Parts: sequence; structure tokens; C-alpha cells
Amino acid sequence: METTTYTDFRKDLKKYIDKATGDCEPIAITRKNRQNAVLISEEAYNNMMENGYILENPANRNWLQSSLAQVKHSQIAKREMKKDMVIYPAIFSQDGDYTLVRVPDLQGGFTQGNDPLDAVTMAEDLIGNLLEDQSEYPQPSNPENIKLEAGESLVYISVDLAAFRIKYSKTVRKNVTIPEYLNEMAKEQKINVSQLLTEALRTKLGV
Repeated sequence: METTTYTDFRKDLKKYIDKATGDCEPIAITRKNRQNAVLISEEAYNNMMENGYILENPANRNWLQSSLAQVKHSQIAKREMKKDMVIYPAIFSQDGDYTLVRVPDLQGGFTQGNDPLDAVTMAEDLIGNLLEDQSEYPQPSNPENIKLEAGESLVYISVDLAAFRIKYSKTVRKNVTIPEYLNEMAKEQKINVSQLLTEALRTKLGV
């Protein structure tokens, strides 16, 4: 951050405004016996306000900070993650009253929310719907390779696909053959065979 005195700032106001807006570099302005000030561009101010809005929720803030720390230290790819837990970078931008979301690693990865927090929920649903039928998932991009445009911010979205499938899964009809005596015993004890089969498959598959 460049620092200048209030006197010098007044003498060359245009130079410092051009530097703050053109280089996106904040300018610290010192004043004698008065509180100092900082000059930033409108773009930097809007990004700061948007990020502040996203992070004002303590739970969301803690989760984002933890996710970013893991990505920064390359721990996501190295550590043993929960089966079917995925984390993807999403690019947020503001369009009027709506927050637009783009997940660059997924084909068709576009959605929007009424505000940044709603956009996080919509992004989770988007990732779940795009990957629920897949067994192999696209590799998430390295954050260092993601180039953000003016007004864009990067947010990491995690989705437990196993839980998503259980919550939103469709049922299909399957014809199964079992011994007659087991069928009679199940009827007598009022056992729902379809439900029992579903629970057994979940246990067997670990989902």
C-alpha cells in the first residue's frame, strides 16, 4: 500500500486517483494529529462490501476460511476425503439484484441466487444435480489458475453427494426373486421388502 501525506495528496489529486483506480492499489493518506484515511477504487469497494456480506454469517465465514486455508496448503487433494464429498470453486458476481454463479469445472455450471448466501445454496444444488448420476468427478481447478474479472469473487462450495442422493433420489421398480418361505414370513411380520432391500443396499454400498 502506497502512503502519502494529506498535503501531497491535495497537490496531485489526479495522480493518486488514477493509481487507485488503474492499479487497484489502495492509497494511505496520513494527516497530522488527525485520523488517517485510505483511498480505494469503486471496484475494490464493491468487492469488499460483497465479501463482507457473504462473510457476515459466522458459520459461513468459518467454513469459507477453513476451505480456503485447505486449498492454499494443497491439503484437499492430499488428505483422505469423505467418500463422495466434493469441493469446487465458484465464481460469484453481482447483476442488479441477483448474484450470478459460475462453476468453471462443470459443464452447465451456471445458476443464480437472490443474494450471496442464497447463491451458495443454489450452487450446492447445482453441483448435486450435475454430479448425482456420476461415479467419477471432474478435478477442481487450482485457485492460482482462476482469473477473476472485475467485480468477481471466488467462493468454495462443498457438497456431500451421498447425502444429496439420499435426500433427492428417485425410486425405480426392480423385480427380485426370493424364496417363498421368506416372502410368507415377511408378510406375517409386516416387513416392507422394498424398504428392507434399500436399507441393505445402502449398508452394502456404504452410502
